[in-house]
Amino acid sequence: MVRINFKSPSEDMMRLAMPSDKAGRFSVGMEKSVGEYFFISLDKLIPFKKQARRYFDKKELDELALSIIECGVRQPLTVVKSPDDDDKYEIVSGERRAKAAKLAGLNSVPCIILSDYAKAETIAVIENIHRSDLHPVELAKAYSSLLDNGNFSSGEEVANSLGINKSSFYETMQILELPETVQQALIDNGIKSREKMRRLLKSSDPEDTLAKMLHSGIGVSRCRSVLKVGIKGGIPLLQQKNVDNLDDNEKDALKNLLLDIASSL
Repeated sequence: MVRINFKSPSEDMMRLAMPSDKAGRFSVGMEKSVGEYFFISLDKLIPFKKQARRYFDKKELDELALSIIECGVRQPLTVVKSPDDDDKYEIVSGERRAKAAKLAGLNSVPCIILSDYAKAETIAVIENIHRSDLHPVELAKAYSSLLDNGNFSSGEEVANSLGINKSSFYETMQILELPETVQQALIDNGIKSREKMRRLLKSSDPEDTLAKMLHSGIGVSRCRSVLKVGIKGGIPLLQQKNVDNLDDNEKDALKNLLLDIASSL
């Protein structure tokens, strides 16, 4: 692994990296600082207001903190000056590293300072869409924020710019049609299944459907084989025994799943 050597910033750059009550906002000339690393106090770092990611696994944070104690922060955070607080920087990427660094007892962390707040949001989304653990609800909100801030004129432009399949983009955006309570419950219960999202979107009462989904426990905390299909001599054979043992909610869930599979054939 390549070792990063941190150089001492000039007095002017230090003033910008460690702002005081008298410090003003940095100017357009700050583009020249991109690529340089500056240690910024953790007390001056706050979450990016339009950050898509909201949930951080405590076990993973603890493991990262141990790694930081041993090896330090190996990848600088990306930050941007807060438009609402002259004394703070918002974390565009690396909030998990900042949280773990605080657990590890660090006072400051290496950062790259961006100069364009509007572009910072795009960078944050790009960082997040490549994370497999980002929840579909969080991803949908991230896409929506890109449209809201005027960086893109249409959903198609967002999909093209980020290299996302258009149908997948619009399907993800549909999640925002669900009530906020349902969206939060999906995050809290770790429900990411595309089939379950579709089922909720088709439902006339998503909250009731979600309650039944959670009550049955299908795919949330347990998984068992209930349907076995084989092919013998080109003829599909179905083992019905386990299906007969399902309750009504589980049978409904299985029926919806099979309908989705049938429609895709």
